[in-house]
Amino acid sequence: MGRILNLSRRNKRPFTLVCFQIHGGYQEEREREIRGIVGRETRTYDFRGSDRDGRLYLILQETDRHEAIIVCERLAGMFSTVLKLKGGEISYEAAVFPEDGESVEALLGRVSVTSG
Repeated sequence: MGRILNLSRRNKRPFTLVCFQIHGGYQEEREREIRGIVGRETRTYDFRGSDRDGRLYLILQETDRHEAIIVCERLAGMFSTVLKLKGGEISYEAAVFPEDGESVEALLGRVSVTSG
């Protein structure tokens, strides 16, 4: 993420870090389907990853807050449909560089507030 931050800073372009949390243990059981959705619905130059607590992270390059919310709502809807989730079982938080922070730590802290 540091490399993306430096590139965005140099080119004066935003990027958005997104953290999805799927509540109720669904992510472990259906990880293959979730990865398939994310792979199909994000661009090849966006980055995807997860942590040991099952949170899904996306780095949406050259994406501002407005565009990121559109992507997140679309993904949340697809996750809910595929996993047959009820309302409130999926949440996400987005942090935009440079608006919400200019360091890796600041951006991670911003998405950890509601997902942690």
